Amino acid sequence: MDDLQSLSNKDVNLIKLHFQKIFSVCGNKFEKGNGSYLFDGFNYQYTEDIYKKQSLLFSKVKGKKDVLEIGTYMGHSILLMLVANPRLNITAIDINDEFSKPAINYLKSQFPDAEIDFIHGDSLKVINKLKKKFDFFHIDGCHKNKIVTKEFNKCKKLCKSDQLEIIFDDDYNLKILVKNIETSYQIVEKISKGHSWYTNLYVKINLPKSKFKNLIVNMIFNIKNI
Repeated sequence: MDDLQSLSNKDVNLIKLHFQKIFSVCGNKFEKGNGSYLFDGFNYQYTEDIYKKQSLLFSKVKGKKDVLEIGTYMGHSILLMLVANPRLNITAIDINDEFSKPAINYLKSQFPDAEIDFIHGDSLKVINKLKKKFDFFHIDGCHKNKIVTKEFNKCKKLCKSDQLEIIFDDDYNLKILVKNIETSYQIVEKISKGHSWYTNLYVKINLPKSKFKNLIVNMIFNIKNI
């Protein structure tokens, strides 16, 4: 099932406008070699090479209400989500706020109907303190399989329902995690987009409804990741 909604020319033009404004509020600087959903990390120019990734995130967040994002950087993925759904409630976590803080402040001013809560800190520590539940998760932090596996385990506990929807950015580095998810949980939908290093993966998972079955499945999943 791959019924993704494409970004319209109007959407893309709006994204490009805010993309440049974000660069300005960040002092016309970015971290060299660290790209995003909108640029390659070497030149601050919007690139269509990552359009398929953009469309996947844009499409899947449209009907959602509460989103948890791990890894915010310059707020480009949040910008995509807000253009898709200007009334989103987003909790964003990043260990480095040099670019995240000014970018989030800018996005708050431009999307007044949204609620954006930015938390500066280590994702694994911050998630433990969250009380809120979410219906969508976007993981785009350190990209290391072991760390993302821990983040995934914590996200499961914060899911509003027994169906988890999550996008992993740069899933090229997460082959072990993805394989273990596929062999441990019931996959409702799985979509991968992009090419080379510019990829992301959407997965919709049925989580066990009973506490006992959930305990067993989680135990099996965690054993595979030792």
